Amino acid sequence: MSFAPTVGVALGKIPHSALLTGVGLTLRLAQGLGLHHAPPPETPRDEVTLRHEIWARVIWQDSLLSISYDRATPTTAMTTWDATTGPGPEGFTYADCMLRLCTIALDVVGNRRAPMTTQREVQRIETRREEVRAIGRQASGHLRESSACTSLKHHLEHWNWHMHRSYVVSELCRPMLAKRSDRHDDEVRRLRSVCIEALADTVEAFLHLQNLTVFARTSWAAVHRSLSSALLLGILKESARDSRVRSLLDRLIAVMSSMEYMDASEVPAPVARAVTALVQLNETEGGEFSASPSDEGSPHQQMQNILWGSATSSGFSSLY
Repeated sequence: MSFAPTVGVALGKIPHSALLTGVGLTLRLAQGLGLHHAPPPETPRDEVTLRHEIWARVIWQDSLLSISYDRATPTTAMTTWDATTGPGPEGFTYADCMLRLCTIALDVVGNRRAPMTTQREVQRIETRREEVRAIGRQASGHLRESSACTSLKHHLEHWNWHMHRSYVVSELCRPMLAKRSDRHDDEVRRLRSVCIEALADTVEAFLHLQNLTVFARTSWAAVHRSLSSALLLGILKESARDSRVRSLLDRLIAVMSSMEYMDASEVPAPVARAVTALVQLNETEGGEFSASPSDEGSPHQQMQNILWGSATSSGFSSLY
């Protein structure tokens, strides 16, 4: 089964509403065919495999849009497929790992709006982090270690898995970035550090991926996840504190600035805005981002404003 990221036509070329309508229609068609239900035992094995693969692709696409636009979805709640099947002799395949990761990602977005105490939120994050780690521990060798890769396909799967896994972990821990001081400061700081490391790992994995294939630069999922992670790191002033982050952002800016288009008008608007903002953020020294109690001032909302065009040039300066 292929979990290749969607190509980059969505980067400013298609309205969000059209994307969401499209995946909603796909979801309803899949439901109409009963693909969200495990078929009866007498169903031929080939048909079972095909139905499961199609539904897995639906979950994959839905998870991409749900996290990107912070949109809850009932996809996992309606699924009756058995997700408890263990790994094969060589461990979970790339497709196995991605299906499980996407399911966790959908649940993360679905539970995000539920009111809870900081202590309960920390517990929920730790539970989900352990679920992600458990997938990794049972993954095939080439997904765990790049030294075990023996083909281009292995290398592509390795860095794709690391990019998407890191991004989901950063999304899981993201609420800690905007937490104000309370009696759980130590846990909040620890998970904030986990989030920042995961953001940096997402950018690093994308850079490895684009070294392997030019298609990484036209993949909507890969470009969005690397740019949004880099913007959050810039907004949080991590490049001023961490030389690794500074190097990663410099390299990403160079890669994105060198993307080939016939003319400037063909550069997707979110990419152009993000690169402009990254250059400014990466040149700004000192000072830590101070989250507003309002969601509009959170690091994540600042990043969304830049990507999707809500930020103005004066808005960039307000980030510093």
